[in-house]
Amino acid sequence: MDETSDINMVNTHIERMLSGSLFILVAMIISKIFAIFVSIIRARYLGPDGLGELSIILYLQSLGGLIAAFGIPMALTKYISQYNVSDKNKQYSLMISSTIVISIITIITSSILWILAPYMSVNIYKDPKLEFLFKINSIEILIATILAHGMGLLQGLQKISLLAKINIFNAVILFPFTILFIIW
Repeated sequence: MDETSDINMVNTHIERMLSGSLFILVAMIISKIFAIFVSIIRARYLGPDGLGELSIILYLQSLGGLIAAFGIPMALTKYISQYNVSDKNKQYSLMISSTIVISIITIITSSILWILAPYMSVNIYKDPKLEFLFKINSIEILIATILAHGMGLLQGLQKISLLAKINIFNAVILFPFTILFIIW
């Protein structure tokens, strides 16, 4: 390789990195704008008690999602990217096996949360109406973890513009559902 082709290759990598970064930045800004609107609506409609209940649910969702994901999406990104260049068969095998493992762990985690919902709401939080929210949360953990797995796959495959579009779509779609859920 000569010096000109090395420079062109570096420029191509820089352009690709900047382009991908711009897509991600725009998606994150749009997501955060929608999040601001959601937080304003939450505060107005839920009041202090409702926000307290929501914080319990969000904490439980965060913990449940962490357990359900089992760290797989982050590791998956690395290995999918690594095998993308070296071994497509290993990459495919990793995609299938990780999907099976994360599905099993997520179903178990969500089921445990569903089963424990009555106990947690009455005996731990002393608020029976939280049971319904815990059960909804267990379903949400299932969906969110599977989506995180898919995002890890896309990151590993370096589908940056597709990831950005999915993040924007997610923010736009979740906005009305969140509003309806809060008002309901």
